[in-house]
Amino acid sequence: VAAVVVVAAALGYSLYYFYSSGSAEKGIVVCNPQDPSECLWQDHIHALVLISIDGVVQGLPTEKGPLAEGHTHEERNVMHWHSSVPYDPVKREIIDESSLTLESSLRSAGVELPEGGRLFVKKASVWERRDEYGGYVWSDRDIIFVAKDGRSDGETLAYLQAANINLPYLGAG
Repeated sequence: VAAVVVVAAALGYSLYYFYSSGSAEKGIVVCNPQDPSECLWQDHIHALVLISIDGVVQGLPTEKGPLAEGHTHEERNVMHWHSSVPYDPVKREIIDESSLTLESSLRSAGVELPEGGRLFVKKASVWERRDEYGGYVWSDRDIIFVAKDGRSDGETLAYLQAANINLPYLGAG
């Protein structure tokens, strides 16, 4: 019984620290104790990705892609990424973000971005047009809308604001 209490307390403290330290929002950095310049950034991120071609949303496949790259689970149109990438502890930045780009993540799940599409991203309830397109480095809780149609950016932004698109409830994955 005492062992269960100790394990529960340790787990509770770990969860408390994980959420109160900001790790849940910013990921964590783990460095090699023998070589502190050798570090990895780790995180578990999700984004809703909607690709609309001529006004019709193309659904992402479910349960596609390797777990160490961008992939999908059972949630409809939700991209997942939970892995690690090299991190520079001096500059405090990820060394290579290529596995976190929209194009790379979608490709690993078997989805190609439509040529000539436009990228819109919702962060903190605000939609904005982004120029990076496939090179966009997505982050947790992004809502991503790719449009390939005849609408102007202003028309698309007005549509997105009115549509009230939100991230769905996410399960354990």
